Amino acid sequence: MNTARYLAELLRAGIQVRTSTAAFTFGEREFPAGTLVVNRGDNRVTEGFTEKLRRITREHEANVSVLETGFSTNVGGDLGGSNFELVTAPKVATVSGEGVYNNEFGQVWYYFEQELEYPVSVFHREDMGSMFGGDYDVLVLAEGRYNFTDSELESLTGWVRDGGKLISLGAANGSLAGKEGFGLKDKEPADTLSEAAKQEKLLLPYAGQERRFIAGYIPGAIIDVELDETHPLSFGIGPRYASLKTSDDAYAYLEDGWNVGRIRAGTQVQGFVGNEAYGKIQETLNFGVEPMGRGEVVYLVDNPLFRAFWEEGSFCLLMRCFRCSSECLISAARLLAIGFTTD
Repeated sequence: MNTARYLAELLRAGIQVRTSTAAFTFGEREFPAGTLVVNRGDNRVTEGFTEKLRRITREHEANVSVLETGFSTNVGGDLGGSNFELVTAPKVATVSGEGVYNNEFGQVWYYFEQELEYPVSVFHREDMGSMFGGDYDVLVLAEGRYNFTDSELESLTGWVRDGGKLISLGAANGSLAGKEGFGLKDKEPADTLSEAAKQEKLLLPYAGQERRFIAGYIPGAIIDVELDETHPLSFGIGPRYASLKTSDDAYAYLEDGWNVGRIRAGTQVQGFVGNEAYGKIQETLNFGVEPMGRGEVVYLVDNPLFRAFWEEGSFCLLMRCFRCSSECLISAARLLAIGFTTD
């Protein structure tokens, strides 16, 4: 999270930062997609630019590489090219109150204020309408049961279509699944039982009910998730993501959008997963991004902030909060191997 805090402080200090949407090479140096780039030319009018950059870099002990030219000698394009998009500092909001799980709301609040050290505005559930009328870029829905009214959903989708980014965590996705305007759908269970077998299932004895219950239960397990390496959400993470799953919530792949993280058939598991639950979560969405007008909805099916200790998940949420000036989305490079360049 040190690198995430570094980016957040650069933005708060008014320093212009770019990110690469593809891997690039300068001389013998190779940098991955998602690398942060600070150009002196972008910061000609940034007051005290050099002093600020040196101070923030020193305080965060950032891994910095200095380039003497902005012209690429190999692949990836020059620093002034379209592969290097400006990062804008998002104005972030979240919701508390009725229907929002208190503990999970605290995880979101703690993440922004204590871990990322980035400001977040908190709106009470009843005052969400005032957020839509403001200049907020990102709305994070902590886990909960929101029971949105039709008018609230209309306001929410209207805000997203106008350029907002909605990030839904864990159980909050259940409040969006199947609703008009949202492409998220519950996975339909495979009905393989014959009528006779269904009848026998109704006549199962009282004894053994606990054992039957745990067959469909996931108390907490680490699930191997396949990632689309070409999508910005995976920059700095790689082709696999270890997801902490605490429920059997299962959603079908998005028909219109990007199924960035998916739980494939036969996925590896560490921890206990009931055999019925294991079958249910296979070939389901784990992380998805759905375009909506000029904005987007980000579905994070497993809460990446669970109890504030799942650091790979915290990094994954960071991917979606910071965005560039175009429609593409921004990520930093891998936490311990970030290539940060100055020209």
